[in-house]
Amino acid sequence: MKRWVLGGVAEQVAHHTPVPVLVLREGGPALVGAPPHAESPLRALIPLDGSVGAKAAISPAAQLVVALSSPGPGALHFTRVVVLPDVEQISQSEREAIMRKAKQYLSATVEQIRKGLVASPVAELKLAMTWSVTIDDDIASGIIRIAEDGQDTEETGAFDRSDLIAMPTHGYGGLQRRAIGSVTERVLHATRLPLLIVRPSDVQEKGYQTQDKTTITKVQA
Repeated sequence: MKRWVLGGVAEQVAHHTPVPVLVLREGGPALVGAPPHAESPLRALIPLDGSVGAKAAISPAAQLVVALSSPGPGALHFTRVVVLPDVEQISQSEREAIMRKAKQYLSATVEQIRKGLVASPVAELKLAMTWSVTIDDDIASGIIRIAEDGQDTEETGAFDRSDLIAMPTHGYGGLQRRAIGSVTERVLHATRLPLLIVRPSDVQEKGYQTQDKTTITKVQA
């Protein structure tokens, strides 16, 4: 029953609606009612993997943070989880090169956001933005660990846990067989933090085609 209530309904809503879906876990942290002007800003964690689809969550997450934190401070933290091959199969120099490339990508992306070149509305919101790269055996567990425990950033040092996670239905790890990406689905079921699920614009433009139409027909029948 718990799996059906949390997973089935939430996933179906995220599957069919073109608008972002904020999933709140029963007994999890509350976003509404957080005191303004708190010492730690209301922070959204946004995982990025280099794909266009993964960036779809940036603007909705920023707008939600501004709405919930006002008049207090708000912040976005971008992260990239690097899953390295077996240690015995990769040299130290190769490992350093992979990490350097991931850091360059995040640094450049955050700078583009600040300049309004990516997710242009976000630059006008004046949110604090930080980023970090981490190594983990699993992408979903790495995202949850950073969100729930915090991590050292490249710019401002350590930060506390995030208040919510924002991810797309497609993007992280590429297109998935299901409408909701497998990594996003696993994060949904494993974290107690609120999760903002965003449907990328290219998926919205396609509307309810093929598999979506079939599913809707079955539900209506």
